[in-house]
Amino acid sequence: MPIQLKEEDNGRLIIFHVSGVLTKEEYDRILPQVKPLLRQHGPLRVLFEMTDFHGWEPAALWEELKFDRAQFSDLSSIDRCAMVGDRKWQRIMSTLSKPFTSAEIRYFNHADLAGARKWLDESPFHLAKAKMGGTAVRALAVGAVAFGATAIGALAVGALAIGRL
Repeated sequence: MPIQLKEEDNGRLIIFHVSGVLTKEEYDRILPQVKPLLRQHGPLRVLFEMTDFHGWEPAALWEELKFDRAQFSDLSSIDRCAMVGDRKWQRIMSTLSKPFTSAEIRYFNHADLAGARKWLDESPFHLAKAKMGGTAVRALAVGAVAFGATAIGALAVGALAIGRL
């Protein structure tokens, strides 16, 4: 299968293993599995691991763009995305994605898969969620949006929202 989905950390880390050429049928199969995780556990961390990956068929690329626009622009859906690959165009793709999302995106070579996982584990939302719980993290996300993602504004509004000040 060109795309495989795996969950870790009680559904808070989604791992996509992609290879070959992705088709619309693959997206039709995998997206119904992802959307409930986004609603239940957001903000999520995503590991997008590309092994012998050659891209998308046009219809699949359209599905990818629609999904990315909907999920990556919503601060409560995806916090960080580590893209792991071995081709120059994959690195460029990760860079070109950044202006279209509020999620942090970073590219890693396959040799640094452990570094990608470590970076995902250091996610501010992930650390806050582990320490305070999901409601607190959603309050931090609301604060970040309301104050233009400034750390002080996010913390102040988030803390007020959950009564921690």
